[in-house]
Amino acid sequence: MDLSQLDRAFLKDVATTNWLHHFIVAAGLKRTGAESAGDQRPTVLSSVVERHNLSRNLALFDRDPLVLDDELAAKAQSLAMIRLFQERVAALETLGILLLALSQRDRLGVFKTYFTHRPGKVESLFRGVARSQENSLCVVARWPAIDLILTAENFPGRSRFERLVPKLESWVHQAAEAYVRPQNLSLGTLGHLSPGYDPRGSVFVIVGEEVVWKDTPDVRSSLIVKAYNKVKHGFNATTEFRAYEAAASSGATAIVLEIPKSQEVADQFGKDIDLSGVLCRELARMTLELDDFNLLNAVADKA
Repeated sequence: MDLSQLDRAFLKDVATTNWLHHFIVAAGLKRTGAESAGDQRPTVLSSVVERHNLSRNLALFDRDPLVLDDELAAKAQSLAMIRLFQERVAALETLGILLLALSQRDRLGVFKTYFTHRPGKVESLFRGVARSQENSLCVVARWPAIDLILTAENFPGRSRFERLVPKLESWVHQAAEAYVRPQNLSLGTLGHLSPGYDPRGSVFVIVGEEVVWKDTPDVRSSLIVKAYNKVKHGFNATTEFRAYEAAASSGATAIVLEIPKSQEVADQFGKDIDLSGVLCRELARMTLELDDFNLLNAVADKA
């Protein structure tokens, strides 16, 4: 075996448990988004209100009690959509960091690279993957080439690797495309209403002040990452677009990333999260299997 014991323990952790992290969070968010005020069953939203005594605490400040009505349910759905977007970006970044760590396994090591990578490395990696179909797993993760795996003696996983590696490579390219060229997202300025536009069908992540942009930028991965870094602080996202109309009429407001509150977009976010988790699991499992049979570096050296 060529991997350190620390790296092997970490990859086993990814393969057995940690690959589920973003999936579990996303499942909870989708449940929250699906709640309705007329549902009498215990829900995430009602549990928060009751267990944390929000209504009672608000009353201490002479505020109206929290009522589980259609308006609150709609706000919960909107906030769940914002958090689902955050989880999507986080899941894709987790995959990118794992690929980066695998490529550095005989230099810094998988574990150290994973936890000490520099910001921007993931975007650079995914841009390279999306740019060329030639960036296979033997290039991106520094796995041995598939033909060398298939000719290795005494390796029982040959037929499975032959079947799965092309699929994994296709999925990695799909994930890279989702990261650097996201679909169904657009940029605009907060509070500026164009004729016929209804902002109630979207939620908005505030990316930065409008005055810092010379022109409205394209939706690109660096801006998506910026939006992610903003939204994790909570108040950098809003559903109250029209509340900023007066501010927009008197001057610059902010550049926002618009996320439609549609089932199509929610489903796509869910698919991206699921895909990233499965890829992390299989990349970790199959890397360990190659290491079990001393193929990771020995075969790569022959290439």
